Amino acid sequence: MKKSSFILSCIISGIFFAELSGCGRPAPTAPEIEPEVMAKKALELYDANGDGKISGDELDKTPALAFSLKEMDTDKDRALSAAEIQSRLEAWQNSGITLTAPAFVCKIKGKTVKEGTMRLVPEAFLGETYPIAEGTFINGTCQLRAPNKGNYQAIPLGFYNVEVSSPAGNISVGAVGVEVFDESKYFQRNHMYHISD
Repeated sequence: MKKSSFILSCIISGIFFAELSGCGRPAPTAPEIEPEVMAKKALELYDANGDGKISGDELDKTPALAFSLKEMDTDKDRALSAAEIQSRLEAWQNSGITLTAPAFVCKIKGKTVKEGTMRLVPEAFLGETYPIAEGTFINGTCQLRAPNKGNYQAIPLGFYNVEVSSPAGNISVGAVGVEVFDESKYFQRNHMYHISD
């Protein structure tokens, strides 16, 4: 290979790599996930009767875990143990996904929300440093952004409480939840998140 061809190949490769890395934009990073610590915290917060599981009325206090109960409840006892929650958090880690940019659609009283705002507030057991995601509905779809290095229009995987404010009506924090995880069966089936009151 001639020296000039080698140099040209290096320049082209460098340009291609710069394109892939966002032309100097920092690589996306996600909040730190500590599966064992977070799973224990979830039980501390929501296992009111102390039986080592979150079930029944306890799930009403954590709508995001309730959202994914069917997928996470591996022993099919309609409850979530620390081990089941920890396993899900480990799946997030193993996925290699740092940030994701899913679309959300929302219905309130049966009507599609066409305009308004949405916030995803992390479940408390994820920790105080987990960011809140915010977005605006445009023509019935909302894409959210959480503060992140690089300012990407994306959010971290997470268990979130949903808050919606719109002319169609409102959803208050604590009423509806969602798990944002691209490898969940729900997301694989729907390719977006459907929220309703």
